Amino acid sequence: EIGGGFGGKTIVYLEPLATALSKKSGRPVKMAMTREEVMRASGPTSGSKSVVKIGCKKDGTITAAEGTYWLQAGGLPGAPVRGAVGCALAPYDIPNGHTLGYDVVCNRSKVAAYRAPGAPIGSFGVECVLDELAEELGLDPLDLRLKNAAKEGTEAVHGPVYPVMGYVESLESAKAHDHYNAPLGANQGRGVASGFWFNAGGESSAQVNITEDGNVVVTTGHPDIGGSRAGIANICAELLGIDYKRVSVLIGDTATIGFSNLTGGSRGLFA
Repeated sequence: EIGGGFGGKTIVYLEPLATALSKKSGRPVKMAMTREEVMRASGPTSGSKSVVKIGCKKDGTITAAEGTYWLQAGGLPGAPVRGAVGCALAPYDIPNGHTLGYDVVCNRSKVAAYRAPGAPIGSFGVECVLDELAEELGLDPLDLRLKNAAKEGTEAVHGPVYPVMGYVESLESAKAHDHYNAPLGANQGRGVASGFWFNAGGESSAQVNITEDGNVVVTTGHPDIGGSRAGIANICAELLGIDYKRVSVLIGDTATIGFSNLTGGSRGLFA
């Protein structure tokens, strides 16, 4: 309907101005930013510097890890430091871990969210160091990650205890896949990496109606920005014990459904 759920779109820029001008003129109003205006108003992601240290036993068991991250903001604080320090070590079961982040103010455009803001910055250094450890120890990179993978009951470095999760199964599927074991040609390589992102809560509203023929109609307050219709249909079908093909999902508005918080890739379907 409106494309991907990029976090940089969650802040309103032109809409209030267009609304005010339309009301004043009584005419439809279209506003477009130049490339320079886009950079000034919405902003790029952060530049960064990372220092990562990981210690492990000879069998690959990680004993401790430390990461320090510097993320560029603009002229005012606002870099996604939380994503970097919270997600960097999150895929792994590490008994001793510490991450520290700095929000660095500098003379450049303000930053905005781009796909799990800060998380790729945090993960990049950790995953590079894990590959170096695997090479030094003579281990398959996936085996090293499997050995230290977080699972249900693992207490994450950033605090929470994980519920049911599929990280181990994902690694096992990747290792068993034909592509992972296929021979490499000249000038070819193969890399692996893991990543993590939080989900967010907040208010969400939905209404479920059962029609006379036994089908189900779900009305939700969140626009579909990347496949949430399909996800909501499957969730509803599982809860009701029916085939997902019998569920239709409609997008409501403030006149038909209760209040729903912002729609974004980090919370729309989860919440």
